Amino acid sequence: MSEFNSEGRFDAKIIEAFLAEPRFDAEKKGPNAFDVALHVQTEDGREGFWFGECSGSYGMGNNSHRTWFEITLENLQNVGFEGSDLTTIEEQLLGKVIPVTVKSRDKDGKTYYDVKFIGGNAFAPKRIEAGGIASRLAALSGGAAAQKKEPAPENWS
Repeated sequence: MSEFNSEGRFDAKIIEAFLAEPRFDAEKKGPNAFDVALHVQTEDGREGFWFGECSGSYGMGNNSHRTWFEITLENLQNVGFEGSDLTTIEEQLLGKVIPVTVKSRDKDGKTYYDVKFIGGNAFAPKRIEAGGIASRLAALSGGAAAQKKEPAPENWS
């Protein structure tokens, strides 16, 4: 077994799932904060940890209106976790194969590879099946032909 050594998207099996003490800024996050830790491993033996923060602190950017607990719970639900009782994390997710995204970071002249995201990309296009597109095309082409446009007046001033 070895750590991740490149960036990319991989399918990885969850080999451990547990709740952990916060990794960073525990005092700022409050006494009830903790992390969700997922230890994942690819079929070829590369492995790493994903950490999801559970605190009342608010996220950043597009998530600035949501707490880190809400953000982490949504990430977990995107890979098959059901409900909000995180004490069931191991029984629900252990052994499950999920998509992970690994990103690199440099620190003190060394490159590290971290499991940054779990689950698929929420912004990826969703394919329309052939049967579903036929009715849409018919409605669009029939609707456009059925609507007659009034010609624009000749003297626009």
